[in-house]
Parts: sequence; C-alpha cells; structure tokens
Amino acid sequence: MRNNTQILIITGSAGTGKTTSIRKIIENLNHDEIPYYLLAPTGRAAQNLWNHVGDIAQVACQTIHSFLYQPSESDKNSEDIIRFDIKELPIDSNAVVIIDEASMLSHETTGDADYLQFGTNNLFDDLLDYLQLKQSTRKLILIGDTCQLPPINISKSEVLNPEFIQSKNLIVQHLHLTQVFRQQNDSHLFSNIIQLRENLENNNFLKLPILPDNKEVITLSSDEAIEKYLWQMKNSIFIAHSNQTVQEINLTIRKLCGLSPKRLEKKEVLMLVKNSFYQEKRYYNGDMFIVESIGKEEGYSYDIKNKDNELVKVNLNFLEVELTHKITGQYFHTKILANKLWDDKSQATREEIIALMINFRQRNPHLIQGTTEYRQAIRKDSYFNAFFMRFGYALTCHKAQGGEWENVFINLQRTNNDLKTKGGFTWLYTALTRASNTAYLIDLPIQKDFNSSQPFEYFALEVQQKLQEYGYDMIEQKPLEYELQLFIRKNNVTTGFKFYRNKIMKITRLMCMKPTNHTQELEQILNPFCGKSLLEE
Repeated sequence: MRNNTQILIITGSAGTGKTTSIRKIIENLNHDEIPYYLLAPTGRAAQNLWNHVGDIAQVACQTIHSFLYQPSESDKNSEDIIRFDIKELPIDSNAVVIIDEASMLSHETTGDADYLQFGTNNLFDDLLDYLQLKQSTRKLILIGDTCQLPPINISKSEVLNPEFIQSKNLIVQHLHLTQVFRQQNDSHLFSNIIQLRENLENNNFLKLPILPDNKEVITLSSDEAIEKYLWQMKNSIFIAHSNQTVQEINLTIRKLCGLSPKRLEKKEVLMLVKNSFYQEKRYYNGDMFIVESIGKEEGYSYDIKNKDNELVKVNLNFLEVELTHKITGQYFHTKILANKLWDDKSQATREEIIALMINFRQRNPHLIQGTTEYRQAIRKDSYFNAFFMRFGYALTCHKAQGGEWENVFINLQRTNNDLKTKGGFTWLYTALTRASNTAYLIDLPIQKDFNSSQPFEYFALEVQQKLQEYGYDMIEQKPLEYELQLFIRKNNVTTGFKFYRNKIMKITRLMCMKPTNHTQELEQILNPFCGKSLLEE
C-alpha cells in the first residue's frame, strides 16, 4: 500500500486469497503496533470474518453500524423516529479500518424504512465523513468480490469501483487478485464456481455452466432436498430467491418436523429480519437464534389508515421468549411479534410501525412526545422493540450473503424465471460461494448441447412430437434468426404459425400467419410452448 493511498481496494473471486490477504495485513499491523478495526456489513459477515482471523486478531470483528453510530440525544429527534448519529469521538489518527464483504456496503441514500434512522441514511458517505481520511493518516481497506450480489434495492455495488472512490476526491489503490490458489481439480464445487464467474465476466448467460458430480455438486428434486436437509440441518442452510418461497420452505420443514402449524415451539431456529437496539443490546437483520423457552402471549388490534387513506386492521401479538444467539451463545429474554412468524412480508410495514407507536403511547399516557424522557422510554420499551422474526430454516440469498455453511441447498426457481441472465448468474454465484463442502441444486434445468446458429433445432422436434399426438403433420419449417415459421397440415388443410424468441433464447409469443378452421385448436396446442427456454428440455 502506497504511503499516500487513502483507500485500498482488494477484489477477487473465491479462492484467490482475499482472506489470506486480510490475515497478512493483520499480522503486519500487529507487528508494527498500528491500531486497526475489523468490520463487515452484517453480523453474519462479521462472525464469518472472525472465524477466519480470530486466532490472530487483537480486536473483535464488528458491524459497520456498531462501529459508526451511537444513539442520538439531539432535540431534532421526533417522537416517531429514533435516530442514531455518527460517533463524535474519533479513532486513532493512524488507525486502519478493514471492511470485508464490502460489496454489501450501501453507497446510496435510502429512505426511512422504519422508525430507525442512521446518520444521513447513506452508510458509505457517513463512514467517509467519520474517518476524515484527508485530515489524518487513517487508511480504509475494502475487500470483496464484485461478482456477488449488490446491496438490496441497489442495482450495482460501487464501493469496490476505483472510479467511484476517485469521484470522492480520494486517493485509491486497487489490487485485483486473479491467481486461484486452490486447484480446480481439488474441488468440483470450486471448479463450478470459477466457471460461473468466467461466464459472468464474459457476459455469457446462454447456458448454465454447472456440471454436477453427485459428490460436491448434487441435483435433487424439491422433495428429495427437503428430506435430505432434515437429516443435516445443523450445518446446512436452504436458499431461495423470494421471501414467499423462503416462507413456503420454512413452513414445509416445520410440518415435516411435526411442529405446530399455529404456534412457536422450543428449540426452533428464528432469524431477525429488522435491526434491534433494545436496551443497548445490538442485534442485526439476519442474526440467528434458538428458542429456549416460551412465555405468555398478549394481543392488540388497531385500525390504521394506509397511504390511500383506507382503514386496515393491524394485529400486534406479543410473545415472551428466551433466546440464545446461534453464533455468540448469548442468552436473553425478549418479546417477539408472533404474528410476523407466519407473514410472507418479512419487513415491518408502515402500518405496523404506526400501530407500535400507538400501542406505546396508550401504555405511557404520562409521557410527552419529543421529550428526553419519551425518547429514553421508547428506547427501553420491550413492546415497541419487540423482535421482528421469521423461521430460519431457509433464507434469501441476500440474507445468507456473508455467511458460510458446510451444505447449501439452493432452490433454483426464480420469480421471473430469469436464471439465465446476469442477475440470475450473480445470484447463483453468491449462493454457491456460501457452501464450504456441498451444494445441492434443486430443479436444475437439464443442460444440453446447443448450436447458436440453429437455435430452434431441438425446439422444432419437440413441437413436431406434440403435433403428432393430435394428428397434425409439420410439412415445413423455416428457422430464421429470431423466428421459427411452421406449416402444419391436417385433412389437406395447411395452417401457418410463427414462434418468436428473444436474446436470452426464450420463446416469447406465437402468431398465426394463415388462419384456417384448425387455428383455434392449434393455438391451444402450441401456446404452452411460449415461455420455454431453447436451452433446456
């Protein structure tokens, strides 16, 4: 690292030595007695970093939020928002701040998602403001993989982009690690990950470069995957694309385990889905817990006006539980919103936050909104700070990012069937890199040889077979670049149709060229082919 460098960026794919680089940096800082901080965007990523460097690190790994922010006592606090300000007490002027999994670090200003507001709501800008790199000899080291998922609701992560850093008028040095230190022959899983990344870098999304070997990369049906998962839950995780699918998997697993469909039970795995700072205990979105005991439940119901000024009923069912943090082992008592366990929407809604506010005010009529007493009371209130949780047997890929498990079960079905796109490849690459031993791929599309110069070759054969089932003959086909013309005969009557494809080799629509008395029946036969990929059977 050059002396005048203010920010060092280290990027590379899995296996190129990013963790080894962090360890070497830590060893040098220890030797030179330079103060340093080890950070990650999430609690899970921070713990994973500690798993790799904890034996040599002289400081604990922490989240960026816990490093950067403190509760605000400013009069600008409103009664409806709890604010966290950037810390005022500076760190050592020569300190080095190391952030792992930096691709997850948000660089855009976000709106108020809930009643918590952190600084300016721009995490990266707040970090730069606090570090004051231009006014000190502090250094910031950002480490990550540019092929992993960007932060939620952000199309592209820019924090690892040197040009973006330079636009902040900061001196940046970029080291891109390319040499793979793990031999591909040593791990079939790893060779699949590398091939997937190469396709990402070359913008080649026509065919999934996945080759199962039934040892490290294994294909399963949905039923097979869930059954196998039940036998090795301790060191495994299930990943799916949408919150809805995740919830369906969670409920299915609970059912197969013989758990109650309507109530929480002991020893269940729960995941926090909203940051919590109750009584100065900081827990973060994605943290995992084990249920140790279950206490009383109490419920409230409110009619809340939504943004359309319509009344909607909001239920708040508070359940007392004792939990153990799955990683740290910390044991504590809290309240959770039990009804959120069964909700497809993992995040708190606007109406739920308003209901929590109303509930707090009704229980504390003596407190005056906007006062210091009010702010202190709401910060310590167990109801207002009840955990928003869902079952933690399955996660979205964003929730899993930064973590590592021996076995990862990946449901490949995506909401828009867009696996063969850059977004789909990025999602799968991120999911695969969560596995240290084995990846189980659920419903992997059947791969076949594909001739891009004749994209309709296999497809036309499938259509022909289907037509024959109904007594039709395909007498002629004319494949063009983006369309397939078919001439179909029955009872000496010829009907003409066109199939159209898009750039990602998917059939988009069907059009009749020459209507006949067979047109309606043929449309019923051929319409199911719309939406089919030319790359899979």
